[in-house]
Formats: sequence, C-alpha cells, structure tokens
Amino acid sequence: MDSFAFYERLQKFLLKGEIPDWPTERRKVNRASSNFIIKGDRLFYTGPIKQYMRLVVLSEEEKRSVLAECHDNPGTGNHCGIRGTQNRVVAGYYWSTLIHDVKEW
Repeated sequence: MDSFAFYERLQKFLLKGEIPDWPTERRKVNRASSNFIIKGDRLFYTGPIKQYMRLVVLSEEEKRSVLAECHDNPGTGNHCGIRGTQNRVVAGYYWSTLIHDVKEW
C-alpha cells in the first residue's frame, strides 16, 4: 500500500469523517487516527502519548523538498550529513519511510 495514499485517507477521515470502503482499510485508519491530529487542514503525527507534533508529508514531491531543505545548510552552504539531516527531518516531519529515505538521500 502507498503510504502517501494512506495518509491522505487518514486526513480525509479526520477532516471530513470520510470512512474508507474496505473493512481492513477502515480498521487501519480508525486505529491509526488516535496518533494524528488535524491543525489548519494539515495532518500532524502526535504519537501515542501526544508528545510530538510532526507534519505528515503527503507526496513524493513534498518529501523531496523536505529532504533538500533539511540536508542543505543555507548558512554555510554545506550539507548536514546523514545524522544531522535525520535529526532535522525527524524534529518536524513524519512519513513511514523517513529514516530509510534520509539514508538514501
């Protein structure tokens, strides 16, 4: 399953109450919804104990933009490396393959 599509369905569920047609998808969305909130029409991951507020990335294009923004250091013109990039991305954003994608970037 495409994780971006799942997050879009989750966002629709939380924003508009739209329920997926398939029972298994409906259960997944319902179960996951407790770890997410909507703020200003955007989906945020909060975690099970609501300790985070990380913007959920909803597209491949948005993911590339976040990775580029967090990888490059505009102040020095240098890149941040894997660990620095990972820390910057994790601090503000969320998607299911985040750690893998930072390493591949």
